[in-house]
Amino acid sequence: MDNLDVKIFVTSMLLLELLDETQGESKFKHKLRFHINGTVKQLEPLLSVPIEEENLSKLLTDAVGALELIITNKVKIEDSEDDASDMLYGVDNNQ
Repeated sequence: MDNLDVKIFVTSMLLLELLDETQGESKFKHKLRFHINGTVKQLEPLLSVPIEEENLSKLLTDAVGALELIITNKVKIEDSEDDASDMLYGVDNNQ
C-alpha cells in the first residue's frame, strides 16, 4: 500500500481532531488521546514524505470531508433501503 505511513499519520491526526470535538472527559478518552499522540510522535520521523504544516492542514481537511461524505451517503442509502423495504412489506412508520 503506497504511503501507508502517511495514511496512518493523517488518520491518527484526524482521530485527535474528532476527540477534540467530543464533549466531556473520560478515562477512555484520555488513554485514547495518549496512545494516538504516541503513534503520531513515533511516525513523524519515519514519514516517507515530509509533510509541511500547510499540507497537513489540507490533508486533514480533505480526510474529514471524505469521511463525512462517505458516512452521509451511507446513512442516506441505508435510510432509502429501509424505506423501500417498509413500502415493499406494507409497514407504516407513521402510526
